[in-house]
Amino acid sequence: MDDVTAEEVFAASLEPRSGTALEKAGRFIVNLASGYFANDTSAVADIDLVVRRRETGEEVLRTPTEAHAAGFLLEEVERDLAMLDEDAFLAAWSAPRDGD
Repeated sequence: MDDVTAEEVFAASLEPRSGTALEKAGRFIVNLASGYFANDTSAVADIDLVVRRRETGEEVLRTPTEAHAAGFLLEEVERDLAMLDEDAFLAAWSAPRDGD
């Protein structure tokens, strides 16, 4: 079997955090207050890093990230996707494997 990188199996992206409207409103208010008192407007965004199977769109990993770190985290995941195979990527990011 040919060596297949995780990049060929998975795709990573940044997506708005999921939740009900009430949960989102609550997070927004908390983040806004934190941003105001910490003088950090980047704290307002609710963003998750999401890794999905290319073939099915199934979500295999979702991890919250702060707006100022989102790009860095996405680059880190994309680097691992390009360098590791499927099992090694899932193990490195503590994502469950099929059948687990």
